[in-house]
Amino acid sequence: MRYERKFVSTSHDLGEVRAHVRNHPCFFRPIYHERQVNNIYFDTIDLRFLEANQQGMGNRKKYRLRWYDDPASETVSGQLELKQRIGQLVQKHVWSQGETIVSKWLNGSVNPSGIPDSVNNEFKCLQPTLFSGYTRQYFLSVNGQFRLTIDFHQWWQNLIDGNKKEDHRQVIIELKYEPESEGIANQITSGFPFRVSKWSKYAAGFCQSS
Repeated sequence: MRYERKFVSTSHDLGEVRAHVRNHPCFFRPIYHERQVNNIYFDTIDLRFLEANQQGMGNRKKYRLRWYDDPASETVSGQLELKQRIGQLVQKHVWSQGETIVSKWLNGSVNPSGIPDSVNNEFKCLQPTLFSGYTRQYFLSVNGQFRLTIDFHQWWQNLIDGNKKEDHRQVIIELKYEPESEGIANQITSGFPFRVSKWSKYAAGFCQSS
């Protein structure tokens, strides 16, 4: 399990955000390559996961299929993810789906593979609700304790009413770290000119695409 802190910047453009990250006292440096992140989110028929997030419930969860690069590909190397928040701690379970057909996940006809029975039973009661994506950059602090991502160029498609929306203004910064590093996390966040904010791409995307 890990902690996450999120910042949402609308007053700084992407170049400024990158500069603040690179000039941070923790010496964040790029890792991996910039890539497109694509998600299909799943929820109950009455959108219980969305409601739990909007109400700020301490214990909540979300299911999503995730893959990288081309969002228009029909066959992708995807993974089913269950992300659970328990208070301030976040736990993510990941099950690779190998080469899988995107349209089957979009129309709700897929049978996920390699997942526990309890997860499978819950997933059978869910429906696809949101198709979304963004561009992500990855950074790591010099001591290796803090991972940071920058997300931008977001887009959403509401799978219930079909509405689409793009947002090229907001930049989302996420700081992720293990519980043992919580003691110095405040020093890390104080080095940024951004406010820590409650933020969910699922909740924000679903609402903005409506």
